[in-house]
Amino acid sequence: GNSDGLELVVYISVFFFSAVLELVLGYCFCILN
Repeated sequence: GNSDGLELVVYISVFFFSAVLELVLGYCFCILN
């Protein structure tokens, strides 16, 4: 888009959130089992 900086921040945030979510879910999965 016109604000490339903002798009970059959004992409990084989504990628970071996905990675953290995977780690948390994997951690909980290991604890529950």
